[in-house]
Amino acid sequence: MANSLKVTLNKNNVPWTVEVPNTSLNANPEEPQAIKWHTEENAAGATFVGFAWSDPNNSPPGGIFGQFDIITGTKWATLSDMHKDGSTAGRLPWPYCLWIKLNGTTYGTPGAPPHRSTARGEKKSSTPRDPPTTTSSPNIKNN
Repeated sequence: MANSLKVTLNKNNVPWTVEVPNTSLNANPEEPQAIKWHTEENAAGATFVGFAWSDPNNSPPGGIFGQFDIITGTKWATLSDMHKDGSTAGRLPWPYCLWIKLNGTTYGTPGAPPHRSTARGEKKSSTPRDPPTTTSSPNIKNN
């Protein structure tokens, strides 16, 4: 997808890619937004629990806005609670952090603020980490 923020995580050597269109990051927060996610390889049977944004300026912070089962291919998740941010292409929209939960493991994208985020009754915390690579799984949290 052109003009988007792409985050790739590895789960058991299977790369998972999340694409966030920059237009969604800067859109009217009252309008439904979309985040595109897909698997780079066949990952049938894997479970994608949801997206969560953590925001240290809001109380309570964060929240999961979609719950889906991954089979293969591409799917769109519609978010209705994104915020205006004004961030530029190629970097995460500070102070937000995209959380992804796969098969009971929670991943936080780089730049996660060092605070606790609650989403669907689950507590998560994160500290800044190095960017994702193709050989490791960043910010793994076991629940």
